[in-house]
Amino acid sequence: MSALGRAASDALLHHVHIRKEQMALTRIHVNQHVIRANAKSGECNPVFTVKCRSENTYANEVFINSPCRLVYKPDNPLSCGARVWIEVFEESGVVIHSVLDKEPAE
Repeated sequence: MSALGRAASDALLHHVHIRKEQMALTRIHVNQHVIRANAKSGECNPVFTVKCRSENTYANEVFINSPCRLVYKPDNPLSCGARVWIEVFEESGVVIHSVLDKEPAE
């Protein structure tokens, strides 16, 4: 690769890195304890947590309309304990249905 090509590649990587830091990353994970509680009680409490910035939203259905990736980190879970989650790179790319404003009962 030429010096010019390398410089352009480095500039692009730098741009992507900066842009990623500026975007609010949305994480979605499944609450296993809610699934177990629903099975016991017969209820249908929301099992998905959608985390964006400092806000958690709970839902039974989530549509993802933007680039995302599925992550498994058993040795480095999220602060809530989740070891598997989806990261959505655009805040506006997540549509939530069946919303519950408070944390579901365990």
